[in-house]
Amino acid sequence: MTSEEEPMSSVLLNPREKVLVFGGNGFIGSTLVHNLILRNEFDIFLVSRGNWYFDSEERIKPFVEHIVCDRENSDLDFCSDLMSLVKENYFKFVFDFSTYKPEVLHESLELLNNKTDLYVYISSDSIYEVCEERRDLNNGFSRESDAVRPETEVERDRLNDLDEYGNEKLEGEEVLVANRMAGGCPYLILRLPDVIGQRDNTERIWTYIMWIQFYDFIKVPIFVPKHVQNLKTSYVYVNDVVRAIFHLIDKGIQDDVFNIAFDTVLTLQEFLHSLSVEIRQNVEFDFTAAESFNLFPSVSRGAVDINKLKNSGFIPTDFNLALHEIVDYYKEAFYTQESERDDVVHQLTKYVIGRDRKGEFLNYIDTISKQPRVQYFADSEKRTEL
Repeated sequence: MTSEEEPMSSVLLNPREKVLVFGGNGFIGSTLVHNLILRNEFDIFLVSRGNWYFDSEERIKPFVEHIVCDRENSDLDFCSDLMSLVKENYFKFVFDFSTYKPEVLHESLELLNNKTDLYVYISSDSIYEVCEERRDLNNGFSRESDAVRPETEVERDRLNDLDEYGNEKLEGEEVLVANRMAGGCPYLILRLPDVIGQRDNTERIWTYIMWIQFYDFIKVPIFVPKHVQNLKTSYVYVNDVVRAIFHLIDKGIQDDVFNIAFDTVLTLQEFLHSLSVEIRQNVEFDFTAAESFNLFPSVSRGAVDINKLKNSGFIPTDFNLALHEIVDYYKEAFYTQESERDDVVHQLTKYVIGRDRKGEFLNYIDTISKQPRVQYFADSEKRTEL
């Protein structure tokens, strides 16, 4: 029997469960919410500041109950709609993609304790930047158990000053663990490296894609700073983040933390070379600048170990398959997502293309955007493969 054929009495006796999503309108969160919508198992409540990126206003907004609340910059007492919602409802799961300050997480947990079966917190591999360095014990990879702060206050403060984001994300994890030990809600933590995928509102990968795609016009070698030239780091596919969340929930795992990434680890040059192969465009690299415009990697400690997640039965997407899907998406988005495309063009004109060629490049992009997409990309596919 399909869901459409389910008797009305059964629906009334078994009302749909609810999920609460903090930040479900952005890059990773919207991917999860879209999958929840497709599953059609839950009533979805989305809390955000009200911005909608790419096509999320059509793809997400009509299918969720949206509560506008800026948790980072206001006390929850001022988010009356959220307070009323939590007071009157119980949530099967809470998914948190948007908490960066530990005090905000603490406030949210005070509100949601005894109101959810599981609090899923999206953390970062940046937390290892503020911990004791133990990669030499793990063949150069950071394991989940390596999240141990230095013993001395001086060293802790030094590392925290170097990576405020990593420190605050780790403080968030510590808040979750302490809350659970005090009798609060169960949690699940995923530590993400640099995330790549469709609808990335940070526009990092699309900037590199467009730089490579129009390399014959731009004629500026892609910057690879000296300090990351030999550094191998991890990346993760946005779709794998969502798959891993569902996988771990379906297995009933809680009160645990997992790294997630591709099996493949790469230097920035290797990552960009793979991207250029997928786009079928020869490029050159500039290794001379000590400090230059680069969007990856965001960490200095190297790659993460994902054996714990793999041992649970999870299989990451093949890296090259993910690149293929991502590039295909942005080829189409060049024509359909004008606002975000213009943001990427602005990045390139600001940091890569000289001011004397800015107008020429803008005219070039405008001309291509008005061409039939089949014509332009058919021409681009004729380029010699690397």
